[in-house]
Amino acid sequence: MFWIIIELLADRYVLYGIRGAFKKWRLLQSKAFAIFYWGFSALCVAALLTAGYITIAGTGVRAACLLVTFILLICKFTFIPFIFADDIRRKIALKRKKLIPQLLSQLRLPLLLILMMPFPVPSFF
Repeated sequence: MFWIIIELLADRYVLYGIRGAFKKWRLLQSKAFAIFYWGFSALCVAALLTAGYITIAGTGVRAACLLVTFILLICKFTFIPFIFADDIRRKIALKRKKLIPQLLSQLRLPLLLILMMPFPVPSFF
C-alpha cells in the first residue's frame, strides 16, 4: 500500500512536470490528457497488483502488462530528478527576479546610469 501511495504522488508530480515542460502543447494541457494519464496509471497499478493472483489469457499478456508497468515506473522515477532540478531553478530565478529590483531601489540610481556602468576588468590584463 505504501508503494501505491508513493507511485500516485510521483504520478501527480510527473503530470505537473510534463504540463510545465510543454506549455505550448495544447494536448498535454487538456483535461482529456489528464484523464487518460490517470486512467492509464490506475490500469498499470491494477495490473501490477492483480498479475500475480489471476490468470490473464496466458502468461504472455501478464508478462506484457508487467513489462509496460515497470518500464513506465522506471521512466517516471528517472524523470523526477529533472523536474525537481527545474523546480529549483525556477525558485532561484523567481527569488533573483524579486531581489534585483529591491537592490536597485535601495541604490537609488537611475537605470540608465546602471546600464552605462562598465563591466569590471580583471586585474591580470
